[in-house]
Amino acid sequence: KISCDAEGVFQFTKASGALTAGTPVTISTNGSVAAVSAGGTANGIVWADAAADATVVDVKINVFVG
Repeated sequence: KISCDAEGVFQFTKASGALTAGTPVTISTNGSVAAVSAGGTANGIVWADAAADATVVDVKINVFVG
């Protein structure tokens, strides 16, 4: 048996640039997070601001982002 979480706030590697709380983000196949580009699909939202020089960001995954 395994245990996993399908929703919650998790820490991911940040691709680049600053991200502010509430920004819709996408998670790439290598696990890094970036703001959703126009027409893209969000996997979650930034939970807490992350400065440009930060290497990680807190993201709430699997929430409705509309």
